[in-house]
Amino acid sequence: MFSPQADDALAVLIQALTQQPELEEHVHERWRARASALAGGQSSPLSPEVLAVTHTLGKALLELGLPGQDISSLSKPFAEPSAPVLLLWCYASTWRRDIQLAPILALASKQPELRERVAAVASQRVLEGPLLDALASAPLIGDGDQLALPQNSEARARLEILIWEAGASALEVPGLGRWLFDAASTFEQMVHAPARGALRGRVLAARCLEVSVSGMPAMADPELVGRTLQVLQPLLLHPEPLVWIHAARALGRLTGKLEQM
Repeated sequence: MFSPQADDALAVLIQALTQQPELEEHVHERWRARASALAGGQSSPLSPEVLAVTHTLGKALLELGLPGQDISSLSKPFAEPSAPVLLLWCYASTWRRDIQLAPILALASKQPELRERVAAVASQRVLEGPLLDALASAPLIGDGDQLALPQNSEARARLEILIWEAGASALEVPGLGRWLFDAASTFEQMVHAPARGALRGRVLAARCLEVSVSGMPAMADPELVGRTLQVLQPLLLHPEPLVWIHAARALGRLTGKLEQM
């Protein structure tokens, strides 16, 4: 739960940043700093009061980010003017491996006016985060057209590495399936175009389908389903085991999702 103490700290911090917007960078740096950096005794331009509320709020949000926590109490702050401060903490925490940031970002994305900011934070989480949470954050960047934008080039490259790793571990990430089959541009970017390229792209396409098809929506676009089967056929017949083994796994998982299979 978002405690009353955290709520009070958030209110004080909002007031401080409203009066002195230049402090935002220092609050961000404070939240982003590793414990070792804080132990170095570095001076801070933040006043003792702002330092205290920054610590209180950061600690509360870290606790909410731990696996299994109920984050529903953040719905109200994300719907209020406090949302940018919460997203500032999210952006400062994209490197952390001990929390689940994707559910918090997904909650924030329910506010239409926050989606652009959420997409930027999600892109950074894909770039810096641990395997499962980084993959869970990828859909929050947007569809394939958004993913192809220059500012997401590094996140796109890391996403390919993560999918490669997930396929090597035979993982299933249903959230990627819902994203993959939600827009033709996403399917084109992640599967169709790579499958027509060099060996690396074909391996990526096979592994992307393998880890994601379990999440294919029941009402998926029939055209995308047809394109999936068209993509899979040559991948299944490819002589390289790095391709056909993962394509075969994808087909097996797809069989349980499609009645016609």
